Order: sequence, then C-alpha cells, then structure tokens
Amino acid sequence: KKTVNGLCSEVADTKKGVQRNERCINNLNTKQDELLTTVSNLEMEIDRLEGFSRRNNIKLFGIPEEVGDTDEDCAEAVRNVLQTYVPENEWSPDVIERAHRLGKPNPRNPNPRPIIAKFQRWGDAMRLMKDREARADMQNDGLRAAQDLTRRQSMKLKQLRDEGKTGYYVNGRLRTNPQVHPSNDHRSNDRNRHVAGNSGVF
Repeated sequence: KKTVNGLCSEVADTKKGVQRNERCINNLNTKQDELLTTVSNLEMEIDRLEGFSRRNNIKLFGIPEEVGDTDEDCAEAVRNVLQTYVPENEWSPDVIERAHRLGKPNPRNPNPRPIIAKFQRWGDAMRLMKDREARADMQNDGLRAAQDLTRRQSMKLKQLRDEGKTGYYVNGRLRTNPQVHPSNDHRSNDRNRHVAGNSGVF
C-alpha cells in the first residue's frame, strides 16, 4: 500500500512539474511573439526612415557614359534629360543637389552605369516620377527613371509587377497605377529625342 501511495505521489508531482513546464513554455512563447512583433515594428520604422532619407533621389538608367565623367557631368546630363522629357517645367541649374554614377566601371559590361541624382526638392523628383507619359517616352528612347528604394520597398514593387501592376512610394506610402505601355503621341513627335550633354550626345 505504501508503495502504491508513493507511486501515486510521484505521479502527482510529475504532473505538477509538467504543468509548471507548460506554463513556462507558454510564457516563453508569449514573450517570443512580443519580441518578434517589436522587431517587426522596428524594422518597419527603420525602413520608413531609410525611405524618407532617399525620397529626393532618382536613379536614371541608360544615359551613356564617357571615360572621365565627373559628378558635374552627371548632374548636367540629368538636367538635360529632364528638360527634354518634361520641358514644361523650369529646370534651374540648382535643381540637382548632386549626382554620380553607381558602382565601379566594368570594361566587360558595355552598358552605362546608372546615375543617382539627389534633387534639392522632393516635388521636383516626384514631378518626373508622376509623369507616366514622359517616362514612357524615355523608355522608348532606352532610358529609364526609378525611385531610390529600400530593399523592402523594392520587394513590394516586385510583387506588384508580378500582379501586372505598377506603383510608386510617396512619403513611405505605396501608391499603385495601372500598367503603363509605351506609346507614341503628339508630345513624343514634337520632341527632339537626342539630348546633348557635356560628354556627348545620347
């Protein structure tokens, strides 16, 4: 009888121990969920701040590159593109705060390196990005403009493209557009498609 009582007591103690462990595990799972939520919120805030710091930047692809191009040459080339494709806007010499090529020159790659330009004013940068007609004309001429996005934002836009949509960010918020298809129009026909820059014609 004592042996049976002893076994019953051990079983009861074991059950209590298991229950304590289960409570501890549940508490740890709750804390883990809270930590994961905190980390996710911090990542989103960091992404928002990073995106805000980049919001005046525009990347331009397809602008031909010459050996010895300076940052001033890059800024002038960007202004020429703006004046050609968005001529209705007044593009003053100080519209670009600074501009330079991205990456190191690669003799094996015939494509010009993209230029990243920081605009003095956010509104000027968005004037180009919001002008779908101008960007379609640029694409017809082998040029492309894109926002300077964070990794998270780039992944989100990729998801949109996979769904057949396009979009852009304004103050860290995503706005979507219908898919844009390049087309010839009266504005394209009236333009001189070749932009003269300090380093040549492109």
